Amino acid sequence: MPGRGLLRILYGTSPQKKGITFSNQGRTKGEAVPKNLRTLRQLALYMKNRVSLLSANMRAERNSSFIYLNQ
Repeated sequence: MPGRGLLRILYGTSPQKKGITFSNQGRTKGEAVPKNLRTLRQLALYMKNRVSLLSANMRAERNSSFIYLNQ
């Protein structure tokens, strides 16, 4: 389904567990979450701003498929 995707948030106390991945039609893209996000509210505001950009980037990169976390 176009425009429909799955957002998964990995958020924990260790750096290895902080990150987001966005999957759409078999393609997955992700990024690390900034370390200065202390509260769930800050994380939610960050996610709201990033999800639309991530999904737009994935539509532009139809042939790419990669996961980028904790970098």
